[in-house]
Amino acid sequence: MTFARTFFDTCLAGTFGLALLPGAVRGDTMDCSRTQKLDHMLSTQVLNPFDRQERQLTQTSLVLVSSSKNPEWDGAKMTTYEHADSVGGAGTHMGYGSVTLKSGEKVWVKWEGAHHVVMKGDGSWELPFEGAVHFIGGTGKYKAIRGGGYYQGKNTADSVFQDIVCQAEY
Repeated sequence: MTFARTFFDTCLAGTFGLALLPGAVRGDTMDCSRTQKLDHMLSTQVLNPFDRQERQLTQTSLVLVSSSKNPEWDGAKMTTYEHADSVGGAGTHMGYGSVTLKSGEKVWVKWEGAHHVVMKGDGSWELPFEGAVHFIGGTGKYKAIRGGGYYQGKNTADSVFQDIVCQAEY
């Protein structure tokens, strides 16, 4: 089992446990699971801090578009701001995102995870990744949103694709 899945299962079990407490006030819930693909890149900067020859720090900002069974999330756009720290092609990443839902409401998320480079025989590469995502706020009816989930996906030189399994309460 992956770190992200184990983390999500632990959070989910805790959330269900809290829901069973006497007097617990629960709001509406939603399945925010979705697939996200690259809409367009905003910026990328790669830094070599020189502490290790193979270390790279990458700052990336991009816009992703969602596909979801939940109509509120289907077509939603997410602007991301991510920092990755890689040594020898493997490392960690963390970031923040602003999601504009179909209704115009916004939710903000934070994530962190791990990644590694896979070199292909033709000289191309792909970057599989996985991690955990958490809601940190929102507007309107999502102002008190909480919850999250896990994600996994793959970057290539010209694409980003990720699947997110997610539950939220608001």
